[in-house]
Amino acid sequence: MSPDIRDKARTVIFGELSLADSPDAKLLPQQGVNVAVVSNAGHGIAVDNPAGLDAAIGRALPRS
Repeated sequence: MSPDIRDKARTVIFGELSLADSPDAKLLPQQGVNVAVVSNAGHGIAVDNPAGLDAAIGRALPRS
């Protein structure tokens, strides 16, 4: 991975129903990766809660 990519904010988006006991939700922040959780969604976040996914992506994108 190039050094410039490591300096960028990173976010992983989980559906709350598929997050159950996921070690990633605890390990990722320790590696500098933000974790966003979309409510009322499982693995198929875009189908389960498209508005929630849209909001999570909007919060994750850098503002210019």
